[in-house]
Amino acid sequence: MPRPLTVGVDGSPESLAAAQWAAGEAVLRDLPLRLVNVWQWPPQIPVGAVGGGPSGIWVQETLLNTRADLEKRHRGLRVTTEQVSGVPVRVLSEAADESEVMVLGSTGMGAVSGFLLGSVSAGVLARAHRPVVLVRATARAAEEDGVPGGGAPVVVGLDVSHRCDPLIGFAVDESLRREVPLRAVHVWQPPPMLAYDPTTVDPRAVAQMEERVREDLHEVVRPWAEGHPELRLDESVVRGDRARGLLGAAADAGLVVVGRRIHRVPLGVRVGPVAHAVLHHSECPVAVVAHD
Repeated sequence: MPRPLTVGVDGSPESLAAAQWAAGEAVLRDLPLRLVNVWQWPPQIPVGAVGGGPSGIWVQETLLNTRADLEKRHRGLRVTTEQVSGVPVRVLSEAADESEVMVLGSTGMGAVSGFLLGSVSAGVLARAHRPVVLVRATARAAEEDGVPGGGAPVVVGLDVSHRCDPLIGFAVDESLRREVPLRAVHVWQPPPMLAYDPTTVDPRAVAQMEERVREDLHEVVRPWAEGHPELRLDESVVRGDRARGLLGAAADAGLVVVGRRIHRVPLGVRVGPVAHAVLHHSECPVAVVAHD
């Protein structure tokens, strides 16, 4: 039985935007879509949600209305709804590991959130072993002929010193499904002395360093390009701060894909600084792929 795509729904604008994005993704993947609401005592209705009355009735109406809207927009989409009692981070983390992809709302600038209160999305990101996509209510999540992202490229941030097949594989699959270009980006930081006193560094040596980085990036993505001749691949090496460089390279993206190393220490949120910055500032949905 195929894994579903799962989306957390609480009626907030962020979670409803996540549901719309997830529906388009489910159609692309030909997978069922599961809408999940986590009920926790005391019941809380998120800021910005529309409705009133007893929370249980309100939640059921939200789930059913969201399901009806998605089925109307996407003919043939298989949608199920679940209302689960428990701690949101724990329940959604378990749901994420049972899913092909988990999709959650994000407020973007400020604390990563969007599901009930505060740090739920951040907690799920830190624990999930499957890909998690964060969608903002104001994000460029437009659709063109039902394709999430409206035909814009998929951008993946890569570290050439640490090859990560799950990260590249996810980005390649997303690009091929959407029939859009894949932009593989590595942000390179020149020697620190170049910023302090450029006259002490031979420009030819810096150019040679950058060329080696380009060659390293090419070697990382080459097997994927050879294995998928139909893939429209753009290799990009950017100088400067890693987070700013990746955000700049993804300014026109329909989806940004970043990695997160799996940490087995039980305490704390484990989202690296680059992924953290992209989650806060990206104008489009962001996929976080966990890897060793």
